[in-house]
Amino acid sequence: MGPQGERLVGERGAARLAARLAGVPRGCVEADACPLGGLLASIDGYSASESRLPWMGWADWGWKAAVAAASDLAASGATPAGLLVSVGAREPGVAVEVARGAGEAAAWMGAEVLGGDTNRCGCDAWVDVAALGALRYWSPRWAARPGHVLLRAGELGPGALALLALQGRVSVDDIPGGVLDYTRRPRPPLRLPEELWRAGCPPAAGVDNSDGWSETLWLLAEASGVRVELWSLGPSRVAAGAFESLGLPGEAAAASGEDYTLLLAFPGESVECALSACRRLGVDCEPVGRAVEGAPSVVYRGRPLGRGGWDSFAPP
Repeated sequence: MGPQGERLVGERGAARLAARLAGVPRGCVEADACPLGGLLASIDGYSASESRLPWMGWADWGWKAAVAAASDLAASGATPAGLLVSVGAREPGVAVEVARGAGEAAAWMGAEVLGGDTNRCGCDAWVDVAALGALRYWSPRWAARPGHVLLRAGELGPGALALLALQGRVSVDDIPGGVLDYTRRPRPPLRLPEELWRAGCPPAAGVDNSDGWSETLWLLAEASGVRVELWSLGPSRVAAGAFESLGLPGEAAAASGEDYTLLLAFPGESVECALSACRRLGVDCEPVGRAVEGAPSVVYRGRPLGRGGWDSFAPP
């Protein structure tokens, strides 16, 4: 790898670099999912040592992997219809449990498991899930424009509480059961694209919150070439009580990842239509900011918001 490749990896560009080397269409490099004919396709994967929380069973981990791939579709304009699952593990029983969890997630989201593969692995267990859905619209992360309103759709905050527990800064016992359950088996608003399409108010751009909320905001700002001005950064309703009882500031939600929240950009005239769609589905949605002209950046109440979140190649 030459200096340019090393620089890209060092600057959180590993996925972008890999996509370019693999010949992914340029417009899809900065998108959570890529269109092919009438379909949207995405893939996501995890290694157990980096992503399986101590309070997760193997089936929970499989659920999370399936939801992660499906939320990429939801951010980009499709409801998941089919999943393909590949698992590697030392023991067959682990592979069976991971696959079972992915299947349970598929049943919850109304998708079919179309097939998969298993491998005996002498190293860390891993899982990859590919998701397919019917293309309703395409909302790549590079399509936000100045004047667009940014909407948070889904829960935000459980991932931040999980991170604090992993760091030993809060006790797992102090995290309410419903929040802990969400970290085990997240349930993002995967049906929202269908509802937005039917209502005639699809978003222009979208990103799912896998790697951390501040990182998600930065991804949209950089890909779209806009400045993001935030006016809200607090947790959603499922985690708000826990934040309050633990004395955490709302801004701590900026570190929340793997909530699979959707960050969606809408023209101003479409915001009320989108909020109505959220209400019909019972989804917690909130306008959190807007895109404006300026160098790619994220600002909260006039102050720069640093980026932080998952980086595949960060030093341990």
